[in-house]
Amino acid sequence: MVQPQIKWWRLKDQEMRQSFKEKFLHSIRLTDDVNIWWLENGTMILRTAEELLGEISARGPPNDKESWWWNQDTQDKVKRKREARIIDERDESVENEMVWKIANKEAKRAVARAKAEGINEMYEKVETSAAGQKMICNIAKRRDRATKDLMHIKQIKDRNGRVLSREECIRARWKEHF
Repeated sequence: MVQPQIKWWRLKDQEMRQSFKEKFLHSIRLTDDVNIWWLENGTMILRTAEELLGEISARGPPNDKESWWWNQDTQDKVKRKREARIIDERDESVENEMVWKIANKEAKRAVARAKAEGINEMYEKVETSAAGQKMICNIAKRRDRATKDLMHIKQIKDRNGRVLSREECIRARWKEHF
């Protein structure tokens, strides 16, 4: 199971840093022993951060999603769409829903535009640069690897315990097994 992570980067914002500092200093406890102080106040720091800064799932981006073509405009519009969605979920008014729908349409357009521009730039590089042929070969290799099974098994045993290493024998054994 993935543990949620605290959004520590939000402390870059001066106002957020100041409010975190004030809230933590208000709840700090002083003791003589450093180890006891750290045990008590360490959990207090984490609780304050979770409450004030928020948490993320820490799963990271999906492995099957491409993002090489994203630009700042696309990122900003997707961020606005997410923020509008959160506001709409909190307060389900018609106005908030319309704001979210408009932001959603803008984000979809920005993503489509950025992807098309990125693909066009890549095609131009392939056609004009000397490294274009190498780029084509790398793309072909990646696409080929993407179609292959990740769990490539080179050897398995048959019913009698003999090791099978030829691909057609392995396939036949898997069919027999399942």
